[in-house]
Amino acid sequence: MGVVYELDNPETARWIRQEKDVFTAGFGGNAVVRDRATAVMVEFVPITHNPDALAENRRIERDSGLEEGELVYTRWIKLTQRRATGQKSAHLIARFKTNSAANSAIKEGW
Repeated sequence: MGVVYELDNPETARWIRQEKDVFTAGFGGNAVVRDRATAVMVEFVPITHNPDALAENRRIERDSGLEEGELVYTRWIKLTQRRATGQKSAHLIARFKTNSAANSAIKEGW
C-alpha cells in the first residue's frame, strides 16, 4: 500500500526529483520517489533476454537510438516458471522514462 502524490506545479516536481533525499527524509526513510514511466508491451522477445541485466537495457537503448537511461526497466509478463517446454520467446513490459522514448521504441522497434 502506498501514497501517490500528483503535483500540479512542474517546479515542485523538479525540486522533488532533484532533492529526493531531503523530501523522503521527512517520511522517516521509508518513502521512495519514483519518476512516472510509460509502459509498453513488447511481444515475442527471445527468452535469452535478461530483464535483470542493466547492460541489456543500455544495449537496447543504443540499438534503438534512445538516450541512456530512457529505458527504465523490463520485466516478463508471465513468470519464467510458467513457460512451456521449448518456448523460444515471450512477452514483456518495458517501462520508459518519457512518452517520446516509448513512442520512438514503438515506431522504430528494438
